[in-house]
Amino acid sequence: MILADCDLMTALIKADDLRACVGSEPIVSSLASRNITISMGVAVSTDHPAGDIGSLLNQADRGLYAAKQKGRNCVEHVDDMRPMSQPDMERPKALQ
Repeated sequence: MILADCDLMTALIKADDLRACVGSEPIVSSLASRNITISMGVAVSTDHPAGDIGSLLNQADRGLYAAKQKGRNCVEHVDDMRPMSQPDMERPKALQ
């Protein structure tokens, strides 16, 4: 998901809203009903030099990996300045 003019906290909240929406209703077909979950890694362009798409995507990918490591169905941001093993930034209460 790409959001224009979005700071980190807003991006985290919007990603978590999408995650909750996807998981709120099962996907129903004639053969089965399945609950779907998603995990997302969030990165914002203000953390990267202009035009450095590669590092932006790498940061989002590291966030996705961190989300999967936490058990899936969550949204994570990994600060490129810290190793992945350190705790993420403090989350707003809506994401805890």
